[in-house]
Amino acid sequence: MSEIKEIETAKFRISITNGYPLDVNTQLYFVDSSYTVLDSLLTLPDQAIRAGILNPNTCIVNQPTLKTSDEYFTNARLHNIYNAKKILVKGVINSPNYSVRFYPEYILDVRLAVQAQLKINIQ
Repeated sequence: MSEIKEIETAKFRISITNGYPLDVNTQLYFVDSSYTVLDSLLTLPDQAIRAGILNPNTCIVNQPTLKTSDEYFTNARLHNIYNAKKILVKGVINSPNYSVRFYPEYILDVRLAVQAQLKINIQ
């Protein structure tokens, strides 16, 4: 692809696994080489990920939660991220009014895939 104008739309599929015992609000940011934010990925309803499920006997997460979302970018919005060099992931943990322990095996795993619809002229 020589130019971004050949991309009509792009679908970003985001799968986030929350292995923490707390709800997490996430956002992915497209940034340039100076870490200037060019655009963000998730819409408000897709930012919240429920807490992992605790084992009632040990109070340790024994089942992480998974949330998968699709975000669509038009060609005009793709122009915003054309110069992006990195994607930063921000996670904000919502702390409750009670004590919670953190363990090294707790993770927040983010996976991102892209599917593009192209418009190509064949001569």
